[in-house]
Amino acid sequence: MTKTLGSIVYLGSGLCSDLDTYLASNPARIYLVEPNPGLVDDLAQLCHAHATVEHLACGVTVAGGRQRLDVYNFFDLSSFSEPHDLLDVYPGAVVETAHQVQTLTPAGLMDRLNLPEAAPHRLVLETSGIEHALLEAFINSGTLGAFADLSVRIPAHALFKGSRDIAQIDALLEAAGYRQTPLAATSGNADFQLHHYKFDPQAYRLIGIEEENAVIEAQRKNAADKAEALEAQNAALTTELDQARAEAEAQRKDAADKAEALEAQNAALTTERDQAREDAEAAEAQRKDAADKAEALEVQNAALTTERDQTLEKSTKEQAAVIELEKQERVMALRVQTRLQSSHLELQERFEALQTKYTTQRTLIAALIKKLEVIVPAPKPAIKKAPPSKARTRKTGATGK
Repeated sequence: MTKTLGSIVYLGSGLCSDLDTYLASNPARIYLVEPNPGLVDDLAQLCHAHATVEHLACGVTVAGGRQRLDVYNFFDLSSFSEPHDLLDVYPGAVVETAHQVQTLTPAGLMDRLNLPEAAPHRLVLETSGIEHALLEAFINSGTLGAFADLSVRIPAHALFKGSRDIAQIDALLEAAGYRQTPLAATSGNADFQLHHYKFDPQAYRLIGIEEENAVIEAQRKNAADKAEALEAQNAALTTELDQARAEAEAQRKDAADKAEALEAQNAALTTERDQAREDAEAAEAQRKDAADKAEALEVQNAALTTERDQTLEKSTKEQAAVIELEKQERVMALRVQTRLQSSHLELQERFEALQTKYTTQRTLIAALIKKLEVIVPAPKPAIKKAPPSKARTRKTGATGK
């Protein structure tokens, strides 16, 4: 009777050319996890033909979410990683299509599958370029332990960025408790050998014991180093304590000497203080006497100030009156001077007008005389007569004046 195994989870299954082999092992379920949209219809036919086969149309990556999937003209080269030595090994490799596909993290995938814990499940990885990273993510999430058997297709060359060689993958899985099985690595393509691993509980426990021993040894060494350091620290602290005690004694003696000197200084200061108090009292008396004198002087100064202000006010008023009187006299003198100047100007103008008139009249008279000389001939010489008699003169009333 054929023994029933757990489920097979096949990451990057493609069209699963080895499906008949996997079906022959009579698994409970076969999960074909293939994100390439171009294979959806063919995978649907496989699932329809086999009731235990189920297609998950998604990828599995470390980060999850939407990722770019490059599908090359070589079917086995589809990858989420960028090329590294790909074109050196396969010069004719080109990307035929690139898809943005949904991916799950290893933990997300296991949550979705919800595999029974008791059954020995098998994980098959054909994830070019991210094999090591995915296995590490399974280990870190604590989900790789669900698989008793592993099959990992590992390229012989670092075709993509992030690729690791077989030795690195062996070391990673060995640390997780997996050992390579004696089954030969098989594949139709020598560059993509399928390597098989089986979980070894005893080896895993041994690894755990070795790790615990390593931790204990590290803790022991750490404790020994701490003890040695503490001993050295204690020796240093003892030396420091002796030095501190010596310094403290020296400081105590110095403090005692300073205290004695301070006592003497305090006595001298007390004497000086008493003398200063007496001097202060005498100075206070002098200050009070000076204050009284100052107060009397202030009263006297106030009276003198009042008298001075009154005298200044009277003097100012008298001075203002004198200034006002002088101002009025100057105004009066200015008015008189202005009037005199005005009268002088008026007389000057009248004189000049009279002089002009006189000159004009003289000119007219001279012109008239010239005209008369022309019109009226000169008179003939008069015949001298005998002077009139006195009797005639009296008759006419003429005087000799």
